[in-house]
Amino acid sequence: IGLASWSADGRFLVSRNEQMPAVLFLWEASTLRLHSVIIMRAAVRSAHWHPRASTLAFCTSSAQLYLWSPAGVSVVALPGELELRVFELAWSTSGEVLALADKERFCCCYAPDDGSGGAGAQQIDEEGVLA
Repeated sequence: IGLASWSADGRFLVSRNEQMPAVLFLWEASTLRLHSVIIMRAAVRSAHWHPRASTLAFCTSSAQLYLWSPAGVSVVALPGELELRVFELAWSTSGEVLALADKERFCCCYAPDDGSGGAGAQQIDEEGVLA
């Protein structure tokens, strides 16, 4: 096992077997059953849970960021002018910022302003999912 990490609320465990580096397994703790399997085209380089929600950010050394929640997976394409191939990522302790890095550069991603006046404000629903 090359990766094993609990979500902040303890509801989910993500794991990756080094023999299958492009596959993430997401386990539901309350039932001890497999909840989701994510199969990527390339090896998953980094995966980290949001510090306050059941949202997993992961990357594959591509120009895309992936976000998993119990509702499914979202793909975020990075602007081409960044020329960033995400090799590593990390959430801030507040969960308001996600740092993305390749071997030479990095950038910080902020949640979009939701119109409430608080730039970067994030909504977390009753399931603990980042909205």
